[in-house]
Amino acid sequence: MHQYTCPSCHVILRREQPVPAGKKIRCPKCETVFAPHEDKVTAKAAPAAAPAAVAAKPKPVDEDNDRNPYAVKFDEEAEDAMREEKERAAQGLIRDRFKKSKRGPAMREVVRPANFMLAAGVLISILAVVGFIAGMFPLVFQDSFDPPKPPGMKYSEWEEKLKHDGPRKWSDEEWNALVIQRSIIMGIAALYFVIGACICVGGFKMRTLESYTWAWIGTVLCLLFGSLLLVVGIWCVMVLSNQAVKDGFAEEAPPEV
Repeated sequence: MHQYTCPSCHVILRREQPVPAGKKIRCPKCETVFAPHEDKVTAKAAPAAAPAAVAAKPKPVDEDNDRNPYAVKFDEEAEDAMREEKERAAQGLIRDRFKKSKRGPAMREVVRPANFMLAAGVLISILAVVGFIAGMFPLVFQDSFDPPKPPGMKYSEWEEKLKHDGPRKWSDEEWNALVIQRSIIMGIAALYFVIGACICVGGFKMRTLESYTWAWIGTVLCLLFGSLLLVVGIWCVMVLSNQAVKDGFAEEAPPEV
């Protein structure tokens, strides 16, 4: 039995026939190509000549393997353990060693109701701006508005009266009443604009999982507003009460790259 030791990883290679002179062999362990020495060691003397560290190396191939006499055969116990580990991984029995983020599942739950809340807030804000302009318009263009029709007067008589009287002249009482009326309308419109803006902020903070408090503020405002927004508010209440969503809000957002 001829024995050759790899100069790089010290794996012992055995062969019944010696390597011809001038030929080189490749180590199957570290892929090192080297010219083997012509020292011959018998099978009984081989274990004594091997270093102590070689005992921990993979076992060499059997002597009867004529196809590839320099291949390295790994320990069967290690192969069985590796096979068992792969089977356990395929069955889902191995516990994941890495901590999973809780923001992903939470964001999947909040994205749709948050979008509806954000759209509702934008719609309310737009309507509030239109209402504010409508309330302010008579105060700015007062000459363009006719006085109200007196009760009991026919519409044709009222038109004749407007033509006869000419451009309207507002009395102090009528002007003060108009200012109070339009001020109330503009104040309500401004209040609705603030409510719509808060709903927008709540929807945005909910969609990005930035603020659990703002998400609840937007939800409560949707519930108080009523009508179609009541459905959005109830939906958001159900989503925000989910424990997975609470954990997603509680987890710190990853730093921006």
